[in-house]
Amino acid sequence: MSQAIDWIAIPAGTVVLINDWDETDHYLKKDHPRRVHVPAFRIAKYPITNAQFAPFIEWGGYHERGWWTDEGWEMRAKFGWTAPRDWHDPAWNGADQPVVGVSWYESSAFAQWLTDLTGEAIHLPTDAEWQRAAQGDDGRVYPWGNTWDGTRCHHSVGRDWRKRETTPVHRFDALGSSPYGVCDLAGNISEWCLTDAKRGSTHPHRLLHGGSWRDDDPVFFRVDRRETMPPHESSRSIGFRVCISPSV
Repeated sequence: MSQAIDWIAIPAGTVVLINDWDETDHYLKKDHPRRVHVPAFRIAKYPITNAQFAPFIEWGGYHERGWWTDEGWEMRAKFGWTAPRDWHDPAWNGADQPVVGVSWYESSAFAQWLTDLTGEAIHLPTDAEWQRAAQGDDGRVYPWGNTWDGTRCHHSVGRDWRKRETTPVHRFDALGSSPYGVCDLAGNISEWCLTDAKRGSTHPHRLLHGGSWRDDDPVFFRVDRRETMPPHESSRSIGFRVCISPSV
């Protein structure tokens, strides 16, 4: 890769997954907290950037069947994907900006390509892994602590989101990092997770964490907050990061 991934080691520990807002969530029932043990793993310090995603395209990532799930390969053909949807837009394609406009399927294919390239077991983080990397051991509300602080991430709380774009992933290094030094977990982009959320639909949804540049309420940036989307959808506010955990 033209830009190496900076890996952060996360020690084994526990997280408490909660849902106190969504009665329709069949993955995690409302008001039924779930304590989960998370084995040690490594996670990318930053979301995957455009510079890091570019080699996947250059290596024929959108044309190599072996890196895609069956459903992802079908969606790639159906929608004619050859690159992220905003790949050529200068507002979104800066080298150090997070790649956006990628579906869960594209994100997963990138992880499989990187697995084959490196020999490491690379994948999108699970729901519990993502929260563990963001929260640490003290049950904090945001990656930096328990109080909302709009100077620590890229967001639209009290701002007009319609004229915004992503920031370089290292913009809030010192201010917004988690207890383990993982950055950009709140704001800038929401991040695809590996976990499948079966919400009573024939089409599974995938979980997202983090809140994005367009979210305008601090609740979206809580480390225990999760959203869902169909895996074929994409948005200028959604990207991903990857992790390494042999147990997955």
